[in-house]
Amino acid sequence: MDQMALKAIEGIAGAPRAPYHSITVNRLTPIIGAEVSGVDLSQPPGEEQLKEIRRAFLENHVLVFRDQHLTVEQHKAFGRLFGPLRALPVESIDGDDPELVVVRANAQSRFAAGELWHTDGTADLEPSMGSMLYVKETPAI
Repeated sequence: MDQMALKAIEGIAGAPRAPYHSITVNRLTPIIGAEVSGVDLSQPPGEEQLKEIRRAFLENHVLVFRDQHLTVEQHKAFGRLFGPLRALPVESIDGDDPELVVVRANAQSRFAAGELWHTDGTADLEPSMGSMLYVKETPAI
């Protein structure tokens, strides 16, 4: 990596960030990812919480909300706080909800869970802001 790239990374990682008041944000790495706590995603967030969650997303690009217990509708409602959900062709999903893609795998699966997961629409005129993943069960490591 060249010196200019290293300087840019140091600048991003070391940049001061304004404190959060309605949520707790713990950065997972200096560049990308943060764990957010102090919010129950099964309930609509207050105006200040939503503003801070959006800021945390813009600053960290990946947010992890642990120990959330959401219904499909609650998951989708939270996603809609960031913009319209992208519906997929029904034949490309598991079930009849075009706004939800289920990824499943077990030891007998041909592919690893999520191996083929990707984001469609990145070349669209108005691409999605991001993707929301809701993990119900993780494999043993």
